[in-house]
Amino acid sequence: MIQTESLVAGSAALALYLKQEGVDAGFEPNDMDIFTVSDGRAIQTYLCSNGYDEIRKEHSYHEEGYGTVEGIQKVLFFKNKDEKQIQLIITGCGETVFEYISMNFDLTCCVSWWNAAVNQFATIQPEQTIKKEMFYRDYRLGYMYETDSEKLSETHLKRLLKYCDRGFTMIKTIYNPIGLEYTDLRERLHLVKPNKFAGKTAFDTWAYEDVDCCKFLTTSQFNILIYVGNQYYAFHRDNLHNYMKEHFRRVNPIGTVYTMPFNQTVTDHAMCMFIYEDYSIFELVSEYSTQSTDYHPVQVSMFTLKCYTVDQWELGVPGVIIEPPAQAVEDAVEDAVAEAVNGERVQNVSGDILWIW
Repeated sequence: MIQTESLVAGSAALALYLKQEGVDAGFEPNDMDIFTVSDGRAIQTYLCSNGYDEIRKEHSYHEEGYGTVEGIQKVLFFKNKDEKQIQLIITGCGETVFEYISMNFDLTCCVSWWNAAVNQFATIQPEQTIKKEMFYRDYRLGYMYETDSEKLSETHLKRLLKYCDRGFTMIKTIYNPIGLEYTDLRERLHLVKPNKFAGKTAFDTWAYEDVDCCKFLTTSQFNILIYVGNQYYAFHRDNLHNYMKEHFRRVNPIGTVYTMPFNQTVTDHAMCMFIYEDYSIFELVSEYSTQSTDYHPVQVSMFTLKCYTVDQWELGVPGVIIEPPAQAVEDAVEDAVAEAVNGERVQNVSGDILWIW
């Protein structure tokens, strides 16, 4: 596998990953898939010299279900005397096999593989997969909720139901960012290559401990990093959402604003980006301080939010920037009027402007 840059991946790897983690898979794999971007000859020779015979299927690989996966060039079938079967799947793509399965596998639980370098099984969403949770995804359509199954083709729906019969459940997830051709490929951090997160830690506010940035991001699609003041902070989307919806203020003319655990305040639109859009890293940039206009006015610090996928963070180019509105021009106008008429501007408890001469 290492020499040919191939991967054992799919349902067999999923079952063995769960077994490795002490979880009942709910099924026994009856075959094994090997994915390769090579021509497959080296693996073909290896299998045939180790008790496997190449067999010819009467039907095409499309009828085996592989036709629903993009980029497959050819499938070779092998069987040994114990009726154990291996499919050698040649993708013919220029990308690595890991990127290929990350981009093209439909169910998150199936994006599981054997890491030959350390002789361990791994999966793309450990937090969910260990609990036998999954969601359907397509990088061209975005992620789907458990209520979206009517959007699936008949073939994909059969696959979904097959894993439901094996004890897996569909869970909610996040949407594909509008304007992105593909969703955030944070799983690329699994690849052994330099990246901006290598060796970096983030402070987990709820656990009150430092966590490895790469491991944290690849553990769950609900995990995000917030970058402010040259420091990474680790958050689970739901925890952050629950906190922010209880810490809101009114600022005229902005409207409702939401404050984070370290007193950075953002607009309603920015708060929604944390929760619903598939970005991994959010940078906060201080803009200005102003006063809230609710019953008990307080000073709030407004921040601009910059949203990044993993790739965008590497490039230093945000996918979306959400700025708070510029400070209200009426503030400056009213100050000028007050100075001109030698008046004093005050606020009553309802936030209305009163004048005293």
